[in-house]
Amino acid sequence: MSASAQFVSEASRTEGGLHEVYGTVTISPDPAVYLTGGIPLNFGGIKATRPPIRVVVEGQSGYSFRYAKGTTASNGKILVFTGSAAQSPMAQLSNNTTIPAALSGDTISIIAIFKGQL
Repeated sequence: MSASAQFVSEASRTEGGLHEVYGTVTISPDPAVYLTGGIPLNFGGIKATRPPIRVVVEGQSGYSFRYAKGTTASNGKILVFTGSAAQSPMAQLSNNTTIPAALSGDTISIIAIFKGQL
């Protein structure tokens, strides 16, 4: 089964036509697998329908993350990158890789900024 990401909103604020949402993301554990192109992320529970204009995703386990914008707030994806060797650029986690425990157990913080969507 492919991995999924669950967003949990912890706080938000609106200022100058922008709505910022702060929260955490949990990623489904083994036996889930990572598929090239990322892990689906739905910003469910907030009033946004359009995709965010900026997303910052940070974890503590050593993986790097990037958000790939979808066409709505419910179909973007989190891409996971890992360093394969010293002095090498980051590479996306390999296709069909079982989700490592360090990734599914990571504390992943997320900030998403939406434009005029309240």
